[in-house]
Amino acid sequence: MEYVISSCRVAQATTDEEILQARTARQYVMNCEFYCSMFLLPILNKALKLGCSKDTFVSHLRNAKGLNPDRIELLGVGFDRFLAEDYVSCIHILAVQVEAWIRDLLYSMGGQTTYVKDQIAHVHTVGTILSSELIKRAFGSRVWSYVNAILNDDLAFGLRDKVAHGLCETSEFNRNKAALLIHICLLLTNITLTRA
Repeated sequence: MEYVISSCRVAQATTDEEILQARTARQYVMNCEFYCSMFLLPILNKALKLGCSKDTFVSHLRNAKGLNPDRIELLGVGFDRFLAEDYVSCIHILAVQVEAWIRDLLYSMGGQTTYVKDQIAHVHTVGTILSSELIKRAFGSRVWSYVNAILNDDLAFGLRDKVAHGLCETSEFNRNKAALLIHICLLLTNITLTRA
C-alpha cells in the first residue's frame, strides 16, 4: 500500500501492521468526510442562515482559554475566507493558526513548545506538540484523535504539513476540509486547561 503526495510516493506500507494502520487511517478519513457532508456542513449552513458571521465567530473565540489574543483576528480572517468560499485562503490560514493555537494551549498549561539544540532554540513539530501528555489529557482521546488526523497524521489528512510544505493537490482545498478546520476551532474553545 503506497502513500502518495503530489504524485510522488513518500512512503509504502509493507508490514501487516503498517497496512492495517494505513487502511484504518483511510477509513477514518472517509468517515470524517461523510460526517462533514451529512452533519457538519448542514449545521454550519443553518448557523449562517441564522446570522452567524465573522463577528459571531470571533466573539466566540474571545472566550477560549489559552488562546493568544493576537491570534483571534487571524482566525477570524480564516472564517471570513470560508464565508467567501475562498477555501484555499481559509485552509492556508486556519491550518497554521490552529497549530499555533495548540502551541498556545500547551504553553498555557506549562508544557514545552521549544527545545534547544546546538545553542539554538527550535520549535517542536506539530506531531511533538500533539504527542504531549498535557495536550492528550486536555483534549480527551476522541478530540485528540480527530485533531491529530486532520492536522498531523500523514496517513489521514495531515493538513498542516501538506499546506505548510506546499504538498496539497488543488482538489484538497475544498469546503469539507475548511469546515473540519473550523470545527476544530470550535472544539478548541471548549478545552479545559490543566497544569503540568
